[in-house]
Amino acid sequence: MAKKNFSPTFLPPRLVRGKSRWYIAVYVKDSATGSLVRERPTFDLNRIPNLVERAARGEVIRKKMFWWLSQGYAFADFDESKVPGLELAAVPQQRDKKQETPLQEAIEFVRSLKMLSSRKGTVKTYRSVCNLFIDFLRSRSWLSVPVGDFTTAQAMEYMDHCLMVRKLGNTAYNNTRRFMGTVFRELVQRGYVDANPFEGISKRKQEAKRRRPFTEEEGRVVAAAIRREYPVLFYGMLLQYACFVRPSEMRGLRFRDVDPAEGVVVVSAEIEKTWREKVCTIPDAFLHYFREPFWSQYPGHYFIFGEGLRPHPSKPCGASTMNSKQHRILAQLKKSGALGDITGLSWYSWKDTGITQALYEVDPSSVQDQANHADISMTMRYKKKRARNEGMRRFKNRLE
Repeated sequence: MAKKNFSPTFLPPRLVRGKSRWYIAVYVKDSATGSLVRERPTFDLNRIPNLVERAARGEVIRKKMFWWLSQGYAFADFDESKVPGLELAAVPQQRDKKQETPLQEAIEFVRSLKMLSSRKGTVKTYRSVCNLFIDFLRSRSWLSVPVGDFTTAQAMEYMDHCLMVRKLGNTAYNNTRRFMGTVFRELVQRGYVDANPFEGISKRKQEAKRRRPFTEEEGRVVAAAIRREYPVLFYGMLLQYACFVRPSEMRGLRFRDVDPAEGVVVVSAEIEKTWREKVCTIPDAFLHYFREPFWSQYPGHYFIFGEGLRPHPSKPCGASTMNSKQHRILAQLKKSGALGDITGLSWYSWKDTGITQALYEVDPSSVQDQANHADISMTMRYKKKRARNEGMRRFKNRLE
């Protein structure tokens, strides 16, 4: 006698904690086709805001459904009120134990990973990002919620908190979303969560930059004042304006990184924004500044912009030191009448000014290389339309 193939009428149901919704996943036999089809009823689980209570309710439904189907009853006729004691339906559902880790513990784990970075800026950023998120969890009594139960809806609640309570602007909002996405990406890769809850949250529209470049007249006035008041700061201004070195990178520069003989400044991967070494060319018109006695007075390992804005063997200046000193100069120049409106002028404005002016004098690809931009479109954002287009003045009349 031929042996008949066994065909199950259902597969054990399981509770699925999805990114946007929770549901009971179950496969039952279709009477018309004889094949198993998947059903995903939610049983109003997503209306339960407390995740611990939601998980407990989901387990009750899952166990009752297993008993119902094992008795041969149709899925469409499921009525949990007719299911006897749960002890008859005790079928354990397996889940990675890591997903039961309390949220606070999981976030602190990622924070400890980020603290191993060689970059002080990275350490500072993730310490702040994780601490602020933990404070929010504490305010919602979510510190002990299993990390595997954290949903996109709750992630959205945190981002709403950043927007409405912390009053973040769109740029800071997008940065927070990005950093939190990175935190949970680490957890996804290590099996703590199945999906990244921050990936489903949209960016907010980028705000227009408040920072602006110096006009030519403003640049001459401010540069002269900086040269007079803070000679070391003047060199930093030149590195931004002519070499497009970012202020954050400048703080990590040492004397050995500046080579007047070759006419280059080497920004090592350890301090460069994109973690790639870049070599900036010192334009010929600025080389004489880098051949002044200042550059040969200190050992190569000294920070150029050290503590107190003086060369130092081991300590760079503070993150806001250069900007603060320039701000003082701007305020003095405005008070004396040498400058008018200084709104939007910052220490970083020198890099913007250099790129903007260079785009009218140097081919765009060279400017892109010096700025270390990945795409030329990023460079061309700096090119502002002038009231008079000098290039068009050279357009020839071929009609006469």
